[in-house]
Amino acid sequence: MVLDFSFYRTNHGSEIDLVVRNANRKITIECKATLFPRLSKENYAAIDDIDPIKTFIVIPSLNSSYPLKRNIDVVSLEALIQKMRGIF
Repeated sequence: MVLDFSFYRTNHGSEIDLVVRNANRKITIECKATLFPRLSKENYAAIDDIDPIKTFIVIPSLNSSYPLKRNIDVVSLEALIQKMRGIF
């Protein structure tokens, strides 16, 4: 399976750190350096533009995972890897 990794940014400032996709599915990943992350309105605009099946916010935690909003989860790097295996 081949995965494509890219960055997303518009002229209007909408941005997401990482877009991961294969032929059938796409997810977005935003990296934050805090244990209590928040997304900006520009992040939400990018998510709306991209329309991923899931968005993950990666935080510097050992093994954390919880929903932030519908289809948006806060995860540790370890949890992200496990969840990506389940998606792709």
